[in-house]
Amino acid sequence: MNELALEIATIEDARAKLKDMEADSDEAKSLLSTIDRLTEAASKRLLKAMNETTSGITKAKEVKERQALWARIFMALGGGLSLVGPMLIMVLHPTKLTALTTTSCFVTGIAVVLAVFMRDSQPKDVVACTAAYAAVLVVFVRIGGGSSG
Repeated sequence: MNELALEIATIEDARAKLKDMEADSDEAKSLLSTIDRLTEAASKRLLKAMNETTSGITKAKEVKERQALWARIFMALGGGLSLVGPMLIMVLHPTKLTALTTTSCFVTGIAVVLAVFMRDSQPKDVVACTAAYAAVLVVFVRIGGGSSG
C-alpha cells in the first residue's frame, strides 16, 4: 500500500507540473504519457490489493459459515438422538424401572451437556432447557413408554 501511495503522489506531482507547461510542447506530451502509464500501473496495483483483501474476508466468512453449519448439524443429531434414544430403550424394555432409570439418566446427561455447551447462557436457561427435556420424557413415560410389564 505504501508503494501505491507513492505512485499516486508521483502522479499528482506530474499533474501539477503539467499545469505550468504549454499543452502542445513535447515535454507536456511526454509528461502526459508518463501520467497515463503511472495511472494504469496504480490502478492495477489497487485492484490487486482489493482482490487480496476481499478474498481474505471471503475465506474467513466461508470458514465461519462452515463451522456454524457443522455446529447446527451436530446439535440437530444430538437433539434427535437425545429424544429417540431413551424412547427406544423404554419401548424395547417396557418396565417402569427401565422407564424411570432411562429418564433419570438421560435428563442428568442432557443437563451436563447443556451446562457445557451453553456458554453464553445464564444458569436459569440451562435449568429451563433441562426441565423442558424432562417434561418430554416424562410425558412419554406417562402415556405408556414403559408401563407394560
